[in-house]
Amino acid sequence: MASDWQASVVLGWHLHQPGYNLPEDGPFVLPWSYLHGIGGYCDLIHRLEEDQHARVVINFSPVLLEQLLTYSRRLQAVLTGSAERVDDRLLDALYAEILPDPATTDAAELLAFCAQQIPDWLTRTLPAAATGLALARTFLEDPARRPYLPPSLLADLLVWLHLGWCGESLHRDSDVVRSLMAQGRQFDLRQRRALFRLIADVLDGLLPRYRRLAERGQIELSLNPWGHPILPLLLDLDSARESIPDITLPEAAYPDGEARVVWHLNAALDTFRTVFDTRPSGVWPSEAAISQPALDCLAKAGFAWFASSARVLPHEGAPDLVTTHGVFRHADGELRGFFRDDGLSDLIGFIYQGWETEPAVAHFIEQLEAIGQGHQGPAPCVITVFLDGENPWPSYPDRGWHFTRMLYRALAVHPRLQLSLFRELVSVPVVGAIPDFRAGSWVGGRLDTWIGHPDKNRAWMLLTEAAGQVRPLLEAGQFPPDKARAIEKQLAVCEGSDWFWWMGEGHDAVAVTPFERLFRQQLQALYRMVGLAPPSHLFQAVSLGSRSGAGVHTMLGDEE
Repeated sequence: MASDWQASVVLGWHLHQPGYNLPEDGPFVLPWSYLHGIGGYCDLIHRLEEDQHARVVINFSPVLLEQLLTYSRRLQAVLTGSAERVDDRLLDALYAEILPDPATTDAAELLAFCAQQIPDWLTRTLPAAATGLALARTFLEDPARRPYLPPSLLADLLVWLHLGWCGESLHRDSDVVRSLMAQGRQFDLRQRRALFRLIADVLDGLLPRYRRLAERGQIELSLNPWGHPILPLLLDLDSARESIPDITLPEAAYPDGEARVVWHLNAALDTFRTVFDTRPSGVWPSEAAISQPALDCLAKAGFAWFASSARVLPHEGAPDLVTTHGVFRHADGELRGFFRDDGLSDLIGFIYQGWETEPAVAHFIEQLEAIGQGHQGPAPCVITVFLDGENPWPSYPDRGWHFTRMLYRALAVHPRLQLSLFRELVSVPVVGAIPDFRAGSWVGGRLDTWIGHPDKNRAWMLLTEAAGQVRPLLEAGQFPPDKARAIEKQLAVCEGSDWFWWMGEGHDAVAVTPFERLFRQQLQALYRMVGLAPPSHLFQAVSLGSRSGAGVHTMLGDEE
């Protein structure tokens, strides 16, 4: 065992939400982009600002970046009086002088959504919220009572929802949040609008804060393809057979797959230049999904590095320390590949939330030390930890506040573990060329999370049918340039991975329904943008989930 070992550690946080707003400046159907903005995204940058020795990679999905910009613009327009609405039901209700009539569908939908999405930690912390939520559920259980819903209760629910989603940094630093938490209930219009202004300010300053840390070199910004598509499947649906030879696939070929991949990569770079005034050197392919043709596309696009999952590498038994924790060369070119340590990444993503903070961080450091000590060979040891930067933290005490602070500090002072960025490692000696691998993702090294189930396959057939109608019209040059760009972007939204993730078994209908329905709404909008009537089967559910339920999907509005 080497006594003078050293290891580079790259921490990567991936931030992504699919396209929740309808095209041509349409409404936001679901609020998750801005709710994560005032929560996990705000906390993540705050902790990095707090500890300047913490160095991480932040991967942004461009479709999320554009939604955050749209929210910021619309919120500011309402505050300055140049617009009356944000076109997001939660935010518009929060700001409204008069809340919806309790007897209306709008009030019932807001009640149901708030009752379902107020986080448990808030009701444990704020007794008034627990009492009010219990009362709200009595109105949900008996529709005949809903016309008698007190407007003050609906106002409180809206405030509690947003307080529950505000990040730990806002609960610690914001006078508005602290005063609302102290009062607990009976919030008036002035207080609701103060919370609205806070949300506007947070979103307005959020991306510039990331840009500042990137410009001073503390963080590295990277991207994924614009709409978060699964690249191997866009290029060839049959790539799913590389890991599951007998998988049942749609009887279709996705049209112009390589052209679509090139579009997603170029559009992602354009969005990044708009937001951060820079070109990122690397890419985290959506869901870490890669294939040999996908890597060829990344190389042609001029990226210096990509990161994926070690689960796609050809291991027999336990992963090989030398190959997993090193740098690879793609073919004979300049593109470098990093493969995340899935075990370490999953510890943070799924396991440590149930541990005490100090033992969890100590255990993680011990795992890194064991890898560094056991690493052999001439190539440097590079340990990649890359995971979702938003979803794990609500299950941690203090939304992961103490865990990440302690983790950053432990790594910053460690004598042998060096926090690094990918761009600093693209020139170090490589293990060798990327070994032959089968197209796959971080989920078991396979692609069946997004294709293969009858519901997922039906969704692919709907998308393939739409692309087959739209692509020839675009290629024929029938639209002005601005309109053509909008259509291409709408097609890219429909190509996103999230829609297929939720289809099929394993998810409750309450979770499946909003995504399944929004997928069809986005496809319907795509047809209308090119002057075509959506086919009738786009108004029929593709997937129903594991069991029936009611709640979040009631935010979605009319089918038409």
